[in-house]
Amino acid sequence: MSGLMCTSSRSESENHFFGQFCNPGCTLVEFRGHFDSAIEARRHEHRNNDHDTRNTNAEIWAEDFVLEDQASRIYTRSIFFDQQLEIQNGLYKCAFEKWENMGDFVNFFVKDWEQPCTTFFEVMTREDDMTMYCTCKRFEQFGLLCSHIFCVLRMLDIREFPQRYILRRWTWEAIPNSAPAAISGINETEDRYNEVNRIVREITYSTESVINNLVTNFDELCSFRDHVVNYFKTVDESVVNAPPKSLRERFAKITGDTKPSDVTVRVPIGTRFKGMGKPKRMKSKREIVRSQLGKKSRQCQNYFRYGHNRRTCKNPTRTKEQAMAEGDGEEADAVDEDEDEWEEVEEDRDEQDEDAFD
Repeated sequence: MSGLMCTSSRSESENHFFGQFCNPGCTLVEFRGHFDSAIEARRHEHRNNDHDTRNTNAEIWAEDFVLEDQASRIYTRSIFFDQQLEIQNGLYKCAFEKWENMGDFVNFFVKDWEQPCTTFFEVMTREDDMTMYCTCKRFEQFGLLCSHIFCVLRMLDIREFPQRYILRRWTWEAIPNSAPAAISGINETEDRYNEVNRIVREITYSTESVINNLVTNFDELCSFRDHVVNYFKTVDESVVNAPPKSLRERFAKITGDTKPSDVTVRVPIGTRFKGMGKPKRMKSKREIVRSQLGKKSRQCQNYFRYGHNRRTCKNPTRTKEQAMAEGDGEEADAVDEDEDEWEEVEEDRDEQDEDAFD
């Protein structure tokens, strides 16, 4: 019915329906529970209406008009009540005035006494394929035949309801009472799928009708139960249950990719996520200063040369003045400058530590 409503009407209808179960102050968890309750209430109402439509008979007002009885077995109960009103208006509140031929069509002029207008409603009819059109355009708007067309059908003595004006959404089969999970596994054509679906609905409807008729006869009901149980055992023994599909096979069926892949996905090395921090530890200021100065190379205190120490020195002992006189003075001065710079760094570090402690 929402297809016949405007956007604002659908919004108001939804707000009214869900407003009976929850309020704007609900939390997300509470709204989820209320939403499930609302949907279950709607499903319960649908099951009750479907049961009434399939297992009860509507009251027929005009027994001599066969189209009304056919409509009661075609439409759902609520839709049939609307169509029944149109049938009654067409039989008792509409009058045929005149008609004229217009090629393949016959144009009938019908007077509706329920309408305040004084004009006639024109119903164009072609009896070869039962094509009908009314100027009120009720069928184009709601999908149901109007009272003016039923008035013409009564005058033409039509004994079969026009099939082309039966919309599926108003019939019993709008939501088929079948097992979609089992039927969806049939890998056949669309015609075959529809045929199997129709047979399943017929079996379900017949079973429900038998149970409703035998509910007052206990012996016959037990006999029917035994027959169904025996047939169930026979079918269960004849059907070979295939092993359950693996998770890979189910995903392949959903995605359509049935070709096995040889690609091995490994965990990437060095993957870092947000919040993991740096892979290296944090260095103190002392370590940073030491790394900036570079590693201090060893110096022999016996010969005042770099590259070895006093224990491994093979040169004769000499003083610093002799080393400077022999041309190694610049290297010795560089050593002194490095030692002085290192002492200054140590003094600055001590001062920073004392300030931090104070």
